[in-house]
Amino acid sequence: HSHVLVLAVSPFLGLIAAGEANGRVTLWDAEVETVLHRFEGGALRSLHFLAAGEIHCLLCAESMRLISWDIDTGQFRSRNLRRSASCSS
Repeated sequence: HSHVLVLAVSPFLGLIAAGEANGRVTLWDAEVETVLHRFEGGALRSLHFLAAGEIHCLLCAESMRLISWDIDTGQFRSRNLRRSASCSS
């Protein structure tokens, strides 16, 4: 088992995302207590939900990469960055 390092909660969507030390991210439907998707990340620094209109995604910041997953389909997207990334507010 791996330890959870980061959590993101979306009360409006009823979702919880847990990022583990091994780089795996698990997306849960909190209302029905079911795993929706499991994603493979990397060196996770933070997780955040983005819900804007029809767009619902989970964002993950790594050291030099920003990853997003479509919540509905599980589709992966990644973008390499020129500087170190952080989604902290």
